[in-house]
Amino acid sequence: MKKEKQSWTDYVPHSVSLYYVDYRENLDSHDDLQEQCIRRNSLSPLEEQILEWYADQEHGNLQGYLSEIRNEMEADGKSAEYIRHEEKIKDLLYERNNTDPAEELIDNSAVTNMFYSWSRNRGLCVWGLWARRIRNGLSS
Repeated sequence: MKKEKQSWTDYVPHSVSLYYVDYRENLDSHDDLQEQCIRRNSLSPLEEQILEWYADQEHGNLQGYLSEIRNEMEADGKSAEYIRHEEKIKDLLYERNNTDPAEELIDNSAVTNMFYSWSRNRGLCVWGLWARRIRNGLSS
């Protein structure tokens, strides 16, 4: 028996994928970008580049989800509710996005760029795009 949807939130999938990173896509040929991330100790340069690389894909996938939700709500006679809540629906789709292109690009990359230093207070300190992998390995 199909459960009747009461709220506009019931039409939004619990998990969506706004990005698709192919297993062949990586950062191996982007040493300059990796260096910027390491020097700034931040993924901001990578995230800015991802916005450029994946903007069309994100927009297309978002529009696809919106179209599906709109069609389903219209079929249930709730087109006015869709129009009223369209921006909130978009926000909820972004919130429920289960893909992180930065993480996937890093995972697909073969080259490990990082540096480390020793601190008397903190022990081994590792910086770089793959530092979380190193830290996790050391703490196990």
